Amino acid sequence: PLSLLLGLWITRALFAPLLVGLVLGLQALMFLPRLEMFVIGPWPYPRFQYASFGWGDLPGYYRNWYDRVVGVEGWEAYAGRFPGRPDQVERMAAALRVQGRLAVWGDLPWLYVETGRDPAGRYIIHNSAWRVEPHAQADSVAAIRDQRPEYVVVVDMPPPELRRQLGRQYDRLRFPPFSALPWTTYGLHSG
Repeated sequence: PLSLLLGLWITRALFAPLLVGLVLGLQALMFLPRLEMFVIGPWPYPRFQYASFGWGDLPGYYRNWYDRVVGVEGWEAYAGRFPGRPDQVERMAAALRVQGRLAVWGDLPWLYVETGRDPAGRYIIHNSAWRVEPHAQADSVAAIRDQRPEYVVVVDMPPPELRRQLGRQYDRLRFPPFSALPWTTYGLHSG
């Protein structure tokens, strides 16, 4: 109805491009949330079917976005709906108080940004490029051993040599807020 009404007000030469633009705009509104979930999903093989909502929930998705923009909804409630758990990353970043280097074993690069810390080693993410690098795992373990970062956050399953190293040089942090987070966190021995 909107495109027909606009078509009556404008010349016929503009009606077809306007109609095509309107249809493409509606399609973008429908597929944008799913595309967003796909892009920030787990790599190297994100799941095409992954979405935290169905097609019927699209109005709620845009309503939540609007509520966040105008300040009705807080950051943690909004961020808690996304994969990658940005709300928990921010909570962890606030809890990591000692300044220095950080090592994240897995795919959680936003933690470096939130904490403002330099990574221990050259690899900040264990994605598909890291997995095909011949010595990436050994280099990452050696960087943690040699640089002794203040904290090591384990997102993915660590290899046995890293587990042994963490047992010798680090304490597992089990007190709040670390116990409520989905990642295992280690702090450097203070002694």
